[in-house]
Amino acid sequence: MDGTSDSGAAGRCGTAREALGAYAIGALEPEEYGPISCHLVACPACRAELAELAKVAELLSALRPVTRVDRHTGAGEPSSRCAGRARSLDERPPA
Repeated sequence: MDGTSDSGAAGRCGTAREALGAYAIGALEPEEYGPISCHLVACPACRAELAELAKVAELLSALRPVTRVDRHTGAGEPSSRCAGRARSLDERPPA
C-alpha cells in the first residue's frame, strides 16, 4: 500500500482512504502503517476522515456483544436486552 501504482496526490489519497478504517481499529498489516502514517502527516483531508472513523470505532468498541439464540435448539445465551424478545419468539407457533 505504498501508492506507487497511483498517480499524483489524488491516487495516494485514494490508496490511503481505502485503508483508513483498518488503520482506525489497528487492523492493518505492520508494514502498512508507515506509508499511511506518512500520508496522514501531509494530508489534512485524510486526517479529518481518520478522526471521524476513530469516533465510530470508539462507539462500536463500547457496544456489548449480543449472542443469538437458536430457536430450535436453545443454544446460546441472549443478552438481557434481547432475552425477552427471544422468549417471545420461542413461544410463537411455527409458521
